[in-house]
Amino acid sequence: MTERATLAAMAALLGKLRSFRTQATGTLEATQQALEIAEPLELWDTVADALITRGAMLVWMDRPEEGHALLRHGTELAVAHDLPVAALRGYNNLAWIAELRDRLDEAEAHYARCVELARARGDRMWLRSSRASEVALHAQRGTWDEAERLLAATPGEVLAGSLVIDADILGPLAIVRAARGDLEGLEVIRRAAHAGVQSADDQVREICLIAEGLALVRKHGGLPPPFPEELHLRKVCGVVWAIDASDEEAEKAMAP
Repeated sequence: MTERATLAAMAALLGKLRSFRTQATGTLEATQQALEIAEPLELWDTVADALITRGAMLVWMDRPEEGHALLRHGTELAVAHDLPVAALRGYNNLAWIAELRDRLDEAEAHYARCVELARARGDRMWLRSSRASEVALHAQRGTWDEAERLLAATPGEVLAGSLVIDADILGPLAIVRAARGDLEGLEVIRRAAHAGVQSADDQVREICLIAEGLALVRKHGGLPPPFPEELHLRKVCGVVWAIDASDEEAEKAMAP
């Protein structure tokens, strides 16, 4: 059993690693192998991990209903069997799906659960990541005061750590500083984002490219206009509002 348990865990890990590189077929194959071994043996940590990975990938493949169902059940298993790391991944991905669907209250509840779990196990990396996601949520809503309350630091202080951990905060931070007309803060963000555009990590590189574009456009676009009421509480409101330059200038700033 130990050998098969190890094989299942390795397959689940391989699926996770492949999902980070958005290798859809490889992710599904590896998680399928993990589940075929782990389910009969009731290896709940591996089952929960594989279901969460598989569910997130299916959502990315535009199969949201199946993906959401697997993610939700994987998260429930993680909670039921006291598997906090898997539960953190599950809630984080459930929040991501809720954001995709513009269900921001639902996303906020999932992120709050992430913060609670991260605090309980003293996981600073997950706590920082979850806080960044909460800030991003408030940036989408246009609730700048709450975003700043959660940040509780200057852009330089927020970005003093690793870009692998802090990349998620760059876009929301640019939007919030733009809302305050803080050109100095936007330059700090632009420099931090520029440092990550050559990252070997696909996700970090993509986030940094977007954040640098946002910072550049806002820095050279003047003070922000009043927030458009029709975009309030919409998922894309922060990004749309941040780009008040011409279409041509915005496309140039956002280009890789």
